[in-house]
Amino acid sequence: ASMKSFHCTVPTSYNEAELVKLKDLNCWKVFHAVADFNTTMAQGDVGTTLAKVWAEKAELASFLCGQADATSDSYTAAFFAVNAWGKGIMQGDECCNMVRAPYCLANQQSLSTVAVGVLIGAVILMFVGATLASCIMRPAKAERRKQRKVVKLTPPFGEEMPAEDDAGTLKDELQHTWLQSSCLRALPGAEDLACSTAGIFACLQAGFGFQKDNARNQYEHLLSLWRSHCATVADRAVQEKAPVEETGLLVEALGDLHAELLEGFTVWRSKFYRCKATMGGREPPAPATEFRSARATDVPDLEVSRGAAEESRRLLTEVAVYLLVWGEAGNVRFMPEVLYFLTELLLASESVSPEELYGADAVVPTGPCTPYHSNLFLSKVIRPIYNVIFDEWYDRIDLDPKDGRDVKKLREGFDTYLPPDVANYDDWNELFCDPERLAQGIILHDGTC
Repeated sequence: ASMKSFHCTVPTSYNEAELVKLKDLNCWKVFHAVADFNTTMAQGDVGTTLAKVWAEKAELASFLCGQADATSDSYTAAFFAVNAWGKGIMQGDECCNMVRAPYCLANQQSLSTVAVGVLIGAVILMFVGATLASCIMRPAKAERRKQRKVVKLTPPFGEEMPAEDDAGTLKDELQHTWLQSSCLRALPGAEDLACSTAGIFACLQAGFGFQKDNARNQYEHLLSLWRSHCATVADRAVQEKAPVEETGLLVEALGDLHAELLEGFTVWRSKFYRCKATMGGREPPAPATEFRSARATDVPDLEVSRGAAEESRRLLTEVAVYLLVWGEAGNVRFMPEVLYFLTELLLASESVSPEELYGADAVVPTGPCTPYHSNLFLSKVIRPIYNVIFDEWYDRIDLDPKDGRDVKKLREGFDTYLPPDVANYDDWNELFCDPERLAQGIILHDGTC
């Protein structure tokens, strides 16, 4: 088909990482749409005419995604993938050609939608005008650097961060998100902190098998929280009638962010380490030195004390690990102390190799149909925890014949009343609130306690 016959276009301003993300997003949607269609067909719930229409859609969409996989040009691959969904599945009614929310737009817009679009356009014009004005009125970047002290922080995993192409690509993508999309980029030390933070998230994602989309989401979550705490620190200075020192704003805001976000974890961790049955009353280790791939290196132009730099790396690593665990947890979030326990296990881990952590059979997924395609942390840690809780109450999952949605089926007799010994989220979480009981109840793979 000629290019004119396609319905969706790809912005020419996208970089390599954004084009790859666009291609993966659309072909992922196609894959699941075709899989759902095949499942429905197997159940015999689709008429002949509808089945023929959907078969044609699936064939065209799958062909275009195949073309996207076959080409080496990122822009062409993204173009085929966008039209696999927009033309193949949606018949031109929708295009998913954005890498950020709302991701997709309908091609047939209502008057109200157009009005909203005009309003958004006006806001964008105002923002661009304000940005240009700030660029004109602010001194040049080189001049600003002379006036400010720069806080340099290296990635906590040094030169031994996983060297896989995927980890490097993710790090570059996350760093680009900070330096191109976040207002934090204007603050002193932003470039070095962006490199350090992106390195932490990329290393944790590759080492512990987190989902890449989770790493992206929680990275943006962290930037949002960091931005809010920068505003809080600045406002506090104004309230105290003190000058707002931009030089240390990011580092001070990180300390406030850690104290607020991980307040519960810090209390739980202190109790956990004081308990002789668990850790023999030792003090918690610094996570940045616990990973085997981490090593303290001299930072050439560091203008803060060595201890302050190490402390910042520690805080940043603890926040990143907690957010990544929280992002994967789903319903396990109903058990906060369980999340604290998992966070502590990761922080104290001596390896960042999936094979060492999850076993030789825990291969890194390479596609949607491969083993552990949900990635290893979700498949090997979160899902087994949820399955234990699920099995307490439910027997299986069925499909609702009316709307095709998942329906949890309670165990026989449970729909009338629940037996007194059935454990729920609170009951399981209570075990992790008490280090003494936890030490008595945990059995390791080798059968020891």
